[in-house]
Amino acid sequence: MRQRTIFDPPHNGTPTSRAAARSVRESAGAMRSRVYECIALSGAVGQTREDIEIALEMSGSSVRPRVVELLKLGRVRELKDVTRATSSGRQARILVSC
Repeated sequence: MRQRTIFDPPHNGTPTSRAAARSVRESAGAMRSRVYECIALSGAVGQTREDIEIALEMSGSSVRPRVVELLKLGRVRELKDVTRATSSGRQARILVSC
């Protein structure tokens, strides 16, 4: 049995769920690269998760896991003392590349 990694999407064990997880795993690398590039190109200004969703026209359910992966890999970091308002008016942390 193959060991799970941070790049393996969860599934509930059903054939449909396993197939969906496999499909996401195959495309996750490309999505992760796009998310990283979006953050890196923003420089010191950085991006919120919402900024990335809008810029890449990707859903939050695609962007957020890629951000978690990039954080765990040490490729991006959150600015702890700097936030920016989202469209809902809430404050969001800014992501910058390392």
